[in-house]
Amino acid sequence: MHMVWAAVITGFIAGVVHVFSGPDHLAAVAPLSVAKANCASRTGLEWGLGHCAGVALIGFLALVFREMFSLESVSFWAEKFVGLMLVGIGAWGICRGASRQLQAPRSAPFAIGTVHGLAGSSHLIGVLPALMFPSNLAVGAYIVAFGAGTIAAMTGFARLVAALPQRAAGSAMTLSSCAAVMIGCYWLIA
Repeated sequence: MHMVWAAVITGFIAGVVHVFSGPDHLAAVAPLSVAKANCASRTGLEWGLGHCAGVALIGFLALVFREMFSLESVSFWAEKFVGLMLVGIGAWGICRGASRQLQAPRSAPFAIGTVHGLAGSSHLIGVLPALMFPSNLAVGAYIVAFGAGTIAAMTGFARLVAALPQRAAGSAMTLSSCAAVMIGCYWLIA
C-alpha cells in the first residue's frame, strides 16, 4: 500500500511539473483565462481534461497501431499544429485586448488541451516513470495522479491569471497573447 501512495504522490507532482515546464501550456491558457475571468477555473479544468484525453489517445494509438505508423510523425505534426494554434490564440487575444472585448470561445480550452496532449513526447516522459512501479495498481495510480496533477496545476494557473485586477485585464490579454504568438512561431520553426 505504501507503493501505491508513493505512486500517487510522485504522479501528482510530475503532472504539476509537466504543466509549469511547458511554456506552450501556459501561453495557450493565459489569454483564455483573462477572457473568461469569471470562470477561469473551468477554463483550466477543461484544458486539463483535454490534455488528459490527448495523452490517453496517443497512448492508445501507440499500443494498438505501433506497427502501422510512426508516432514520431504524429507527434511532429501535432507540434506544428500546436504552434499554429498558439499563433491563432495570440492573434485572437491581441485583437480582443485592443478592442477590450475579452470573451473567449466556449469550447476552446478542451480542444486546445487535447491537441497539446497529442503533441510532443514530454507527456510520455512524464508517464514513463510509472513503469518503474512493481504492481499494476501502482502504475495505474501514478497515471491517474499524473492527470490529476496536470488538471490541478492548470486550474490553479488559470485562477491566478484571472485574479489580476480588472483594470489590468487588457494589458494582460495583450502580453499573454504576444507570448502565445512568439511561442507558437518558435514551435512552427523548431
